[in-house]
Amino acid sequence: MKLAVSRSKLVGFIALVGVLFAVPLVSAAGDDVVTALATPEAPEPSAGGLIERIQVALRALGYDAPDGPDGPGTEAAIRAFQRDFGHAPTGKASEALLAHIDWELTNGLETGGLMFGKGLLWRIEGGPSDRPSYLFGTVHFSDPRVLVLPDPVQEAFDASDKVALEVAGFEGLEADVAKAMVLNDGRTLDQIVGEALFADVSGALARHGFGREELRAIKPWAVYVFLTLPSAELKRAARGIPYLDQWLEAEALRQGKAVVGLETMEQHLAVLTGLPEAVQLAVLRSAVEYAGKTDELQERLIQYYLDRDMAGIQQSMVEPALQSDPTITRLFLDRLINLRNRKIVERVDSLLQDGGAFVAVGALHLPGRAGILRLLERNGYRIERVY
Repeated sequence: MKLAVSRSKLVGFIALVGVLFAVPLVSAAGDDVVTALATPEAPEPSAGGLIERIQVALRALGYDAPDGPDGPGTEAAIRAFQRDFGHAPTGKASEALLAHIDWELTNGLETGGLMFGKGLLWRIEGGPSDRPSYLFGTVHFSDPRVLVLPDPVQEAFDASDKVALEVAGFEGLEADVAKAMVLNDGRTLDQIVGEALFADVSGALARHGFGREELRAIKPWAVYVFLTLPSAELKRAARGIPYLDQWLEAEALRQGKAVVGLETMEQHLAVLTGLPEAVQLAVLRSAVEYAGKTDELQERLIQYYLDRDMAGIQQSMVEPALQSDPTITRLFLDRLINLRNRKIVERVDSLLQDGGAFVAVGALHLPGRAGILRLLERNGYRIERVY
């Protein structure tokens, strides 16, 4: 099958979804989506499972709330939350407690309460080495405004001898990405989504040069990604302009630095490929409704990024979802952000121990109680904002 967009562009398309996923997800949410989104680490509660809902909500705020039946771990997480927010630490679960957690998730973004909510570049110290490492928040865009590194970022990059990215080795992974996005079970997209939704999708993607026949061969999650692409990003990708993370990898290799991937492409894609088909269809319907608004969202995110306003980025991406459906958003944060944060911190630890590392991950992973910076701080590292 020949795609209208070359395979070398697909990795950039996939990376964009990490920034754009939250808003389209919620409008199509339903009970089937809630159930399907549940992860092995955070099984979706049955109706009336107050403890399980509180556990998921606490994890969305960054507390160590274990899964499964109520117990000392859950009580400890509840007490920690209660202490942090000025309540008597009873450790007792209630609907009022869950409502308070939801309120903090929503309104904490507006009140300046987001931890590490300002800054793009952070110095990380505390390992055996005397050399510091740096953590840099990126946006997965190719806009020329973000491809010019500010002086403090450039200096930290130049001083490091190894660079860690969410995924490395982009140029060798095009075939894997292309294979992952193509249907291979004998079905076609129109058979999966139905004629009405397929007509909407094909109409929306006609402006990107997709024909109906090639769309019939693409999986729902991949079509969703194409629908969320800002038009300017697509045009730059067609000209071979890298987005920021790809540019950092190329520059690191040019300077002779070691480049490390914190996730394999399979792990990175699993955020989408691992979604049950019911969820893929739900977000696809939502993305059709959202088509045409991505350019506006991108510009807003870039402005927040240039202002180093991580709280603004988080607010733009998460707050509308929280106001629409807190349950879905808790699950989204737990599966697509917080779980990955914990795994990234595990993988980056050895690099930080040696010092001299420049770690670049999407900016949405940095702030908050469940963000990478807070997790590193809890692991004993000293965190200092540089820029």
